Amino acid sequence: MLNKLKPREIKLLLALLVVAILFGPYWILYRPQSQALEENQNRLELVKRNIRVESTKLRNRASIEREHEIILNELQRSQGNFIKLEEELDKVIYLNELSLEFRGKPNLLKTK
Repeated sequence: MLNKLKPREIKLLLALLVVAILFGPYWILYRPQSQALEENQNRLELVKRNIRVESTKLRNRASIEREHEIILNELQRSQGNFIKLEEELDKVIYLNELSLEFRGKPNLLKTK
């Protein structure tokens, strides 16, 4: 069969054979690996983005927890003031009730 081919056709077949030998392993072995590598790199980028987002959330959470502690401490400190104000209001209400009781009655404090 090769005897019937012209020298030009033999050279063309040899060139195709050389190209097939050089690039064949690439198409068979390396191309699937390069596709898998690209997929893995894409997954890695996605994981990096997710880690950045979670890191930002954790940083924000820590600052929010600090602010919560500060506000809670202020509330506990001011709670004592609320108790004092409540006691003062109770005294004022009691005095008001007493004054209403004695409004129609003669003054008991007057001495004769």
